[in-house]
Amino acid sequence: MILHLALACFAASSDKLDPTAHFGLSIASAGDLDGDGVPDLLIGDGSRHEDDNGPGRVWVISGGDGRVLDLLLGRNVEEGQPARFGLSLATLGDLDRDGVPDFVVGAYGDGSRSRDKPRGTRMGFARVYSGRDRRVLREFIGDRTDDGFGCSVAAAGDIDRDGTPDIVIGASGSPQDDRHAGYVRILSGRDGSVLRTVRQRPDSWLSGLFDREPKSWIRFGSSIVNLGDLDADGIPDLAIGVPGSFPGRSARGSVEVFSASTGEALFTIDRRRDDRGNMALGGAIARLGDVNSDGVCDFLVSRIDVAVWICSGKDGSTIREIEDPGRYGYLRGFGHSLAALGDLDGDGVPDFAVGCEEDLDSGDQYDATVFSGRDGSELGVLEAGHEFVVVAAAGDVDGDGVPDVLASRWESGQVKVISGRTGETLRTIRRPPEIR
Repeated sequence: MILHLALACFAASSDKLDPTAHFGLSIASAGDLDGDGVPDLLIGDGSRHEDDNGPGRVWVISGGDGRVLDLLLGRNVEEGQPARFGLSLATLGDLDRDGVPDFVVGAYGDGSRSRDKPRGTRMGFARVYSGRDRRVLREFIGDRTDDGFGCSVAAAGDIDRDGTPDIVIGASGSPQDDRHAGYVRILSGRDGSVLRTVRQRPDSWLSGLFDREPKSWIRFGSSIVNLGDLDADGIPDLAIGVPGSFPGRSARGSVEVFSASTGEALFTIDRRRDDRGNMALGGAIARLGDVNSDGVCDFLVSRIDVAVWICSGKDGSTIREIEDPGRYGYLRGFGHSLAALGDLDGDGVPDFAVGCEEDLDSGDQYDATVFSGRDGSELGVLEAGHEFVVVAAAGDVDGDGVPDVLASRWESGQVKVISGRTGETLRTIRRPPEIR
């Protein structure tokens, strides 16, 4: 039986939380960095607001006892300007072959600013850190200012078959220049060289020739997931989210699945099911596992505020649709974050969590809900309250053989580690005082 620890690992700083920082805005399991056999945590602590000037930071936290292993601070490579460091996080695997997993942090500058604001000078970037000692192994920079480079980061798997995990970084494009649309870059984990750049394609040859704003390709690369090998060529493939909106603009969203080896499109998920169209379709994606037993990895796609789909990795068709349970109304950002958790209920099918993170505080309630991968039923509500909630997989923190869950209430500066077996809170981590 797992004890409910109800621990507060850190007392909150005596000062009021920095209004430009949101502790837990992004969260991820880092793997075992300190050698204690327990997965450790990455916690982003930066601004979600475009006009905030905080530099952003990432806390590296022990999953075993909650102590601070490190604090990483981000400054832009150009003119020392902040670039929303820590908004995206991903564990990559062991790039430097020291036996400890490494990770990447994205800082995407001004890429989502609306048209009516002046162009900035911030270059998006991403840094790859050693999991052992947090030295910078690689730094990648976007093609131009304001292109949103670093808005999403992910482990690509071994694309070039050199035995080292590779990296994929998204640049969601600039709303101020339609010609500078989004792209996704696959980079070598061994030497940092560019393996492939996947760019948006127009709706058709005709729209590509005459239409400067292809309706289904706005914010290309806002989310990226390695889906494993879908086309049986021995190389992992990618799902790329195209949520289809900037502030002040709208367009239908989609998810585009590409062969990482060739850059060719395999299939598109593009639903037109309601009067609101597909805006925000693909805002979050997660690799789930083989739900329908066809030998191909399936995945999760959200249409934020409406539903989450389990989609077939074979052809993109909908296996199951999970609608917002609607406990607290609407416009609460249901599906803004997704976490594939593994098999929690022992039925042999992977399960998942859905978090809520509304762009505008509508006054609704927010929660993290765990759903069955087999039939879409609710397995439990993990966190509820007025704070926005982000979810991520934690790995097996308590050693009971069942994967655990991370849930952050970033408005109140808390990240919780929750038992996947019982739903009880194993640990509450509050924003620590600065250590440097």
